Amino acid sequence: MKDLRSILGIGKPRRTENYDDELSVVEEGHSKALKCGNVVYSRISSDSLYTHEYWDFFIPLPYAFENPRILMIGLGGGTIAKQLTSFLGTRLSLDVVESDERMVRISKKFIGEGSGFRIVKGDGADYVSKREQNYDAIILDAYSEGLIPGKFLEMGFIRDAFLALGNDGILAVNCTSMMDGTESLDDYSERLSSLFTVYKLDTSGYSLNSVLICSKSLDKKGLLGRITASFPESSENAFLLRGYERMYSLRSRKGR
Repeated sequence: MKDLRSILGIGKPRRTENYDDELSVVEEGHSKALKCGNVVYSRISSDSLYTHEYWDFFIPLPYAFENPRILMIGLGGGTIAKQLTSFLGTRLSLDVVESDERMVRISKKFIGEGSGFRIVKGDGADYVSKREQNYDAIILDAYSEGLIPGKFLEMGFIRDAFLALGNDGILAVNCTSMMDGTESLDDYSERLSSLFTVYKLDTSGYSLNSVLICSKSLDKKGLLGRITASFPESSENAFLLRGYERMYSLRSRKGR
């Protein structure tokens, strides 16, 4: 378990490499972090696929689907994309939408070239509204200056995401307690529940971030059963599964 200083990325860096005026990579022991100011956007380790932070909790999700088609909004340095493609290989179809050209360029340095996923340069909300295919899961990990852009909190995006998912699809969201600096997690979950049943994962011990699992039709038992049927057994994976086992409903879909 990491202490609060480690979770927040506080520590003595071994080496810092500046990518531009705002973005830099800080090496700390066996890991390196992509930072914008003091905010950590991505982290990877040289000796493990696990970060021991919130990113890891997205690893089990594709295992709920036989041949998962995943859309991710927000690339960052590519931590989640690298994890998912490393675990699932060619079984996974992963599209990542990123609006910041710098992130597209920097991710290739941060996680390396040829990582097995498709990058779409553009606006994530616009892509979802005009998508040409449906997805099993959408992972929303989009941030600007440490906050989720307001368009991803609006009912228009939530509705488009619902329509872009298959019948048993999942919208998974990394979020902080204050979504855009003014709106609370409770406000957001209330809006999500107009279409989804909203669960919150237990990320305690790993992360201060909240990970929301917004389900179109699968209940907790159904989702967990699908994941455990094919998720590889290991001590690290067992810890992540406990986060799903201990997830609790914030709000049920209205009308159920």
